[in-house]
This record gives sequence, C-alpha cells and structure tokens, in this order.
Amino acid sequence: MNAILLAKFWREIVIFVLSSLFVFALFSVYTLVQSIEHIKTEHELTLTTERAAYEVRARKIERQSHEQVIQAINDSQAREAAIAVDVANTNRANERLHQTVDRLNTSIARENSAARADYAATLSILFKESTARYIELAKAADGHVNDIRTLQDANANK
Repeated sequence: MNAILLAKFWREIVIFVLSSLFVFALFSVYTLVQSIEHIKTEHELTLTTERAAYEVRARKIERQSHEQVIQAINDSQAREAAIAVDVANTNRANERLHQTVDRLNTSIARENSAARADYAATLSILFKESTARYIELAKAADGHVNDIRTLQDANANK
C-alpha cells in the first residue's frame, strides 16, 4: 500500500523534497549573507579603531614636537636675555675702563718716572685681564657655535 501511494503521489513527493531543499538552500544563503555582513561590520569597526589610534598617536607626536619647539624658543629667549645683561655689563665696564685710562693719560703726563713705571705696569695688568676676557669670550662663542650645530644635527634627523 505504501508503494502504491508513493507511485500515485511521486510528483508531489518530488516537489515537496525539492521545495524543502530550496528552503534549506535559501536559509543557508541567508546565514552566509548574515555572516558576511557581520565580518564587514567587524572589519569597519577595526579600521575605525585603528584610524582613531593613529590620529591619537599623530597628535601626541605633533604636541610633543610643538612643546619641544616652544621650549627651545623659551630657552633661546632666556639665553638672549642673559647675553643682553652680559653685554650691558661689559659695555659699562668698558666705559669705566675708558674713563680711567683717559684720566690716567691726562694725569701721567704731569707725573715723574716712577709714576710712569706704575702706569706701564698697570697697563700690562689691564692688557692681561683684557686678553683673559677675550679668551673667555671666544670660548663662549665656540660654545654657542656648538649649540647651533647640535640643534642643526638634532633637526636634521626629523
């Protein structure tokens, strides 16, 4: 009896089996599409996260570079102020020295040979002191040249 029913309704059974396979295939495709969409969403989230992290790192580097430049400018201004004070002090000392030498020149002409010998000795001492100061000035200038070269070398790597 089952064989007779199968033979009588074989078309309907084939249609049912094929319909079931079609529904199963549709469900499988839908599941795959959902998986692909999920992977795409995760990928976009990963890309967005990486972009945000990159921007954070870039801004941090930019901020550090900016702070370094500002610090270099501030240090430079402090050095310039110290140099200006040193120049003013040197100018005042130089002016006093000129005044002293002018007074001695006018008064030495009236003095005796012992006073002239003292004058020559004093000028010798002043010359030695001036020479020492010029040597210090040259050392400071060399130090500044070295600082400039260091900065140039440091910035050449950027």
